[in-house]
Amino acid sequence: MTFLQDENSVGAAASILRRALRADPFYCAITVDFDNREDARNETLQSYFEFSIEEAARCGDRLHISLRAVAIWRTNLDPDVAEASTERKHQRLLSVLGPSGRTNYRKMVHALREATPTTLGPEDWYLSILGVAPEHQGEGLGRTVLRDGLFAADHTKKRCFLETFNERSVPFYEALGFSTVGQGTDAVTHSKFWVMARPAVRP
Repeated sequence: MTFLQDENSVGAAASILRRALRADPFYCAITVDFDNREDARNETLQSYFEFSIEEAARCGDRLHISLRAVAIWRTNLDPDVAEASTERKHQRLLSVLGPSGRTNYRKMVHALREATPTTLGPEDWYLSILGVAPEHQGEGLGRTVLRDGLFAADHTKKRCFLETFNERSVPFYEALGFSTVGQGTDAVTHSKFWVMARPAVRP
């Protein structure tokens, strides 16, 4: 299911994510080939997030967009759909990332998967991306844009999980019912990350 909070273009939504997440260790690592070319780095991130938004809509996942915040949930549990989506994402990354970025992507995704408990998987909803426009962070918009997804997860009795490289966001997710179920330090940026999960809450 795709849900739009407000009318917004794919480009504008991707711009929110690009500006919100440009300093995140994961996105810094996958765009390392463009460290000295800020325009190219911005273009790469913009393309990556536009594709992520379009792919979520294509797969029937949950996409929550406001004028200042974006949340993308992987909720389509069909394994064939997931496999096809993974292959499209892989091909997209090959086309937009540089060689070091592609290598870093594989290493970091591997580290995240290794730290994720085997009890979490395709039967659970996954918060793949959350971003709030930098000039509006701290206004409660992250909670607002997540609210409908969490409500839907509770209604369908689905557990949710996510990963974050931002220690300051851990208490934010804890306040929404998530708890840390895995931790690690990725070998590329040597940044700590947290895997968090949230059981369905009875209405």
